Amino acid sequence: MPHSIGDRLKRWLLSEPERTPRRDELACTRIADCQPRERVEVGGTITQHGVNLKRGWYEAELSDPTGSVLLIWMGRQKVQCLHDGAVVTARGRLAKIGDELALYNPEFSVLPDRA
Repeated sequence: MPHSIGDRLKRWLLSEPERTPRRDELACTRIADCQPRERVEVGGTITQHGVNLKRGWYEAELSDPTGSVLLIWMGRQKVQCLHDGAVVTARGRLAKIGDELALYNPEFSVLPDRA
């Protein structure tokens, strides 16, 4: 008999160390190589985050050695798992706000902190 739904969810939600990529193994596009309007997956470190009071959304800056992109969650006041120094991969369609690149409501993964 197949595993219960609870067992399947636990296996899916709880990462196993052998399946969790290391920080230096991120298979993402360099931010400097990304173009507006293309679908991208970028990875890097959160360098700052917080609520943009003027716009009323939550923002986080994701940086890699080649540049940075603004991650924006409209209608959110907090994304609990994000903190300065967190290593994140983010996916979505890239937009341009003035001179900055941005991903609106991106899909994202936070990699485990190194021990």
